[in-house]
Amino acid sequence: MSITATYSRKEAGGILPLLAAAGAASTAALLVMLWRENKRANKNANKMISGRSSVRFDQARKRLLACGYAVADCELTEIHCNQQPGCEELEWIENGFIQGFVPVDGRSARVMDYAPGQLLQPHKHDLDELFMICGGSVVVTTWPEGQPGNKETKVLKAGDLIEIPTGMPHSLCCDKEDGLQFHELVGEGTEVFAKRATTFLINDGFERPTLAVAPSP
Repeated sequence: MSITATYSRKEAGGILPLLAAAGAASTAALLVMLWRENKRANKNANKMISGRSSVRFDQARKRLLACGYAVADCELTEIHCNQQPGCEELEWIENGFIQGFVPVDGRSARVMDYAPGQLLQPHKHDLDELFMICGGSVVVTTWPEGQPGNKETKVLKAGDLIEIPTGMPHSLCCDKEDGLQFHELVGEGTEVFAKRATTFLINDGFERPTLAVAPSP
């Protein structure tokens, strides 16, 4: 899994002025702190590329705000899952999402936006997953036996829970008009996301979801 870009509306008055005002030693310490935080936020992250267009982030922020998430000043991170075998050539729209960490119901929670028609390819985790959907809808496909073949498919929408047990292969295909907006119900802040290991199953014979929209340029 790769963190490919970050963007914050506070960027112009945040990190860059801090770097400009700091001495060499302080600047180095701040950069190390930022690197460690990003590494801690996702142990599977392989690279970060700054300077990407903010259009995706602005669109994601708009959808998240419409669902009631307090992301107006939240830094958002684009996750492009293209580092594991079979995932290398996948576009962001085919295997990615945007996330941030904001207060939800009195706790720091990971909130996510999947763009209209966005996919997440078959994969599994080493921890249980539990999410609440607040916007859009999604087709969730699971393989309860853990093997290709017999699958179960559900259409979930705002107000529904996404519940995925440890080790269960699953994939997502989001609404082609509204995408999907939801938040994590387990753990606090980056805690679970940092601990969870993700294994993609592209080369293991699991049926892949179908892309409903053209890849973004």
